[in-house]
Amino acid sequence: MTSPRQEAEQADPFSRPDARWLLLLAGTVSLHVASAALFARFAGDGFSWVAFLACLLPACWAVYLLSTYRSFVERMITWAALAGAVYWALPALAMLGLGHGA
Repeated sequence: MTSPRQEAEQADPFSRPDARWLLLLAGTVSLHVASAALFARFAGDGFSWVAFLACLLPACWAVYLLSTYRSFVERMITWAALAGAVYWALPALAMLGLGHGA
């Protein structure tokens, strides 16, 4: 038999420690590495849709993380993903003719 406190802890997904943050960290790092590879491969003198989308993918991932974080560690991963998204937004804006890019 479980106590009411244990039942409440089991019912609340925010109180259980889990390794979800490792998956989010791995996804964030993988996405940024993939964006770097795609951008390096397809960026050139002119506009490239593949390079432009590679620059926007980290921003979409960061918005997703903003809506799903549960713990302090996941919040830190979200802030790091947002910083990376801002970094990748600079070349995207440069491709559109706005700003100088990185």
